[in-house]
Amino acid sequence: MTKPTEEFNPKDEREEEQVQEQALHSDSEAQEEKTSTLSEVLDAIHEHDDEAVSEVLEELKPAEVARTLESLPPSEREQLWEAIPEDEQGEILAHLGGDVLDDLIEDMSTEELSHAVEDLDSDDLVDLLHDMPEEKALSLLQNFDSEQREKLLTLLEYDDDTAGGMMNTDSLTVRPDTLVKTVVRYLRMLEKIPDATTKLFVVDRNAVLLGEVHLSRLIVADDEQAIADMMKTDFKTIPVETDSHVVAQIFREYDLVAAAVINENGQLLGRITVDDVLDFMQDESEKMLLNSAGLDEEADTLSGRPLKKWWRWRHSVHWWQAWGASLDRSR
Repeated sequence: MTKPTEEFNPKDEREEEQVQEQALHSDSEAQEEKTSTLSEVLDAIHEHDDEAVSEVLEELKPAEVARTLESLPPSEREQLWEAIPEDEQGEILAHLGGDVLDDLIEDMSTEELSHAVEDLDSDDLVDLLHDMPEEKALSLLQNFDSEQREKLLTLLEYDDDTAGGMMNTDSLTVRPDTLVKTVVRYLRMLEKIPDATTKLFVVDRNAVLLGEVHLSRLIVADDEQAIADMMKTDFKTIPVETDSHVVAQIFREYDLVAAAVINENGQLLGRITVDDVLDFMQDESEKMLLNSAGLDEEADTLSGRPLKKWWRWRHSVHWWQAWGASLDRSR
């Protein structure tokens, strides 16, 4: 049987101070690197050197490109955005918020925006919907097929600061009576395996989580062996309402790469990967940096205007679900 997750006590005050000091030190180093990159980008843009701009972009990760965009004046920001390939824009948008995000997507059509975000993980896409202006978010949701829209609406039910808000719904599941050779054949038929997939979750017909099977064990198992005979039943699960800070503690304490998220009935809802936890820790680190500087984490430090986070507060999940149902009926 799966083990329910126990509550973790907070670390002592001194340890928390050390964590904050380390975070601030890391952010200081990142700030120096960011300044150097920004200078390179500005020089290339002012010299109208498209090749140099492309070279700088190739060296940056999506989050770094996003930070660079946020640091540029509007005119240079637009020029840099135009130089970014369309198939890379979604990952960058996922790291943006507030007025910068609004400005960049303002002139994008629904089709262009849909294409840009089509490869985003579901949790990143939900965060992006939260941060987008109402009209754009509605148009984007309307452009999705009913299956994808239903998944997104399910994730929108959960608070951002919980396991439900962190999880993806792209878990790969199998039944306990399935043979290894059948599972392997199924995996080979898939066009793409979800990123950071290290294990399969074993569920019954009611989606109750029974166990897990690591891929490393699956590939060396006998073809005729049943999943039930090789699955692991003593493993860590995370209740969907678990606070995000506790989720991070669980991953650290148990050296997890991925963990199943379950509801009160033990049914599998999704999974959280270490990438999701690292994203959360990065957000927390940035909050610490802003707080140490006496800044409001909800403010756009460039424009002085508050970030547009009202979307998640103004619209209840019930409204989203009713809207989605009415849209499906009209089709």
